[in-house]
Amino acid sequence: MGYLLLAFLLYLAYRFITGFVIPVARTTSQVRKQFHAMKEQMEQAQQATQQEHAHANRAGARGKYDIEGEYIPFEEVK
Repeated sequence: MGYLLLAFLLYLAYRFITGFVIPVARTTSQVRKQFHAMKEQMEQAQQATQQEHAHANRAGARGKYDIEGEYIPFEEVK
């Protein structure tokens, strides 16, 4: 009787590990890799935009209203 109970418990442990623990671990690993890849893409895009802004500033690009005394159009609020 004790062997049957032990065999049944081992079978349940095997089913739990192969049916739940291993798939959850694989899915968790895959999600972490995807988040890491997404984070890297966002960092690369941010660096690219920062480089573009720095390049535009170095190239002598001026802001819309950088000239002193330039007329700035506005609408009067009533």
